[in-house]
Amino acid sequence: MSGMLPTRVLIEEASELQERLTAIAVRAAVPREANFRSAVSTIAFEDVTLEVVQAGPLFLMGAARAGRRGCIVLLEGAEGTRWNAKPLDPLETPVLQPGAPFAASFNRPCTFALVSAERLWREPARPVAPPQAGGATRARLVSLIRTVHAEGGAPPGVEARQLLRNALLDAAGRLQDAAQPRREARRHRAVAQQRIVREADTYLCARPDKPVYTEELCGALGVSASGLQEAFHAAFGVSPHRYLKLRRMGMARAMLLSPAAPYRSVKAAALSCGFWHLGQFSRDYRLTFGELPSETLVRRAG
Repeated sequence: MSGMLPTRVLIEEASELQERLTAIAVRAAVPREANFRSAVSTIAFEDVTLEVVQAGPLFLMGAARAGRRGCIVLLEGAEGTRWNAKPLDPLETPVLQPGAPFAASFNRPCTFALVSAERLWREPARPVAPPQAGGATRARLVSLIRTVHAEGGAPPGVEARQLLRNALLDAAGRLQDAAQPRREARRHRAVAQQRIVREADTYLCARPDKPVYTEELCGALGVSASGLQEAFHAAFGVSPHRYLKLRRMGMARAMLLSPAAPYRSVKAAALSCGFWHLGQFSRDYRLTFGELPSETLVRRAG
């Protein structure tokens, strides 16, 4: 059985996190990227993958990758986490399923685990296993994850790894079965709010060189200003304006850091992301990332 030893990757940019995860395809934005550090430890048991993510505060929008199913287990820093437009109890276990998008806000440094596999379990009926369901099962799964992570991988020997794989599958599957329905009105509202934030992000990314304002966004998405505000506050706890600015700032940083980017000056990168006031851009960039954009560009060149 493959994957006895984990691969551990240290990540210093939010854009890199998006490329490293097996279970989920995500878009990431970071409210305080100057303090962002992340590490992803991946352990594979043939068809089952365990990923332990340690990260600073961040916003995530995503879904399970095609064909994969699983769950997310919050290990540390769960306080203040929001999942699909509602506060998430630290003992709740979000379920991952293909085609079911999620929006999550981690408001402090956190550690969470992703247990996933292709064709894993049966089609889940509910999006979250509540704390009152399967408490002992969740505790068992957390214990397994912590043990594997602390010991640096799966135990030696095919039989031992097979037993561990089966235990992970069993515990995660039981949590999935324990998920209970939420009231239909609340569920539909959360789905609608997720759609709004995802479509707003897509609209922004399609027009990186143009500042996007609330009125324009409301017209493009067919929502009211209050509906837009509610969706972003529910998903991430920030205003649409704040999120869009952070997202564009992150896009500019990715351009300044990328060796393949065509932009060779701070001005070109700033303008390409819709920042016309270069002095203000530099000040905001430094507050967000802890360095001037010119310093970022020098680091890339070095």
